[in-house]
Amino acid sequence: MEPTERQLLALMLRSMGLNLSEIAEVLGTSRQNVHSMIKRGLKNVKKFENLCKLMRACSSRVHVTVKAGESLSEVAFKVMEAADKANVKLKGNEQDIMSYLKFEVENDGRRLLERCIIAISDEGRLVTLTKDTMTEFIKIKEEASKLVSIYKTAR
Repeated sequence: MEPTERQLLALMLRSMGLNLSEIAEVLGTSRQNVHSMIKRGLKNVKKFENLCKLMRACSSRVHVTVKAGESLSEVAFKVMEAADKANVKLKGNEQDIMSYLKFEVENDGRRLLERCIIAISDEGRLVTLTKDTMTEFIKIKEEASKLVSIYKTAR
């Protein structure tokens, strides 16, 4: 799941302006192999980013579930309210939260177009889970809740 060093190297060379043929020459491989490395590398980077988000969300105590159609300002208010309730100082204000959401969640500039879960870390940082990462998080949270219930019952 983690991008390989060779994939990262190909991505870095591409970002430095080298074309596929030049990268192939530098790495001693074919142009087609470089193309595949870059494609797989980008896919692996995305998977790794999602895994990191999932891990940060799982280690956060505060989670806000948001429905599609809610306005950015409503969501920002819900996030601030949840943080206050948990005595967590957010890294930013309402406008910062709205700007963050505009980049992290599909929206039309005023409303979110998809469901999401926003995790708030103890340090006040936000992590947004959508689609697959949200589904995986819900599955893990349900399993953890079952284990806690079994543990408490057994005590």
